[in-house]
Amino acid sequence: MRRSFSWSLALGGVTVLITACSLFESETTTAPSSNVGGDALPVQQPGEDYDIDPAPLSGTVILAPNGCWYADVGDGPRILMFPAGYTQDAVDGSIMCSPDGTAITDGVVFDGAGEMVRTANIPGGPDGYWGNYLSFCQPELDGVVILDSLNAVGGGN
Repeated sequence: MRRSFSWSLALGGVTVLITACSLFESETTTAPSSNVGGDALPVQQPGEDYDIDPAPLSGTVILAPNGCWYADVGDGPRILMFPAGYTQDAVDGSIMCSPDGTAITDGVVFDGAGEMVRTANIPGGPDGYWGNYLSFCQPELDGVVILDSLNAVGGGN
């Protein structure tokens, strides 16, 4: 009887870990590929200058069925570029993880700092790292929300 009780507690602990960002690294955290959203993780890339003047932004994170991440900061969904250091969860690809392990999911309401920029001003333009992601996720819109900071304040699925 006691052994069964211990397993129940252990399984309950695993469930809690799965709802937060996984403790295990995945291949997608070290390579610019996620197999969703045009095969790129929407995270600021090390060594690239995004030339933004961050200002306070609030909005809602949206994960579309095609795997693309968007932010609605009051004028409709725009591609969301997460701050440097964010990774895709190793277990659940519908979760982006902050460097401190906070899970960011569809529907999360956030406060942060960033700027909306024209698609043509993204480093590398349409032929760079972002070209495939942007053409897959947002070919008809001109604007990307680039965040330097993101704090989840509510919501989420």
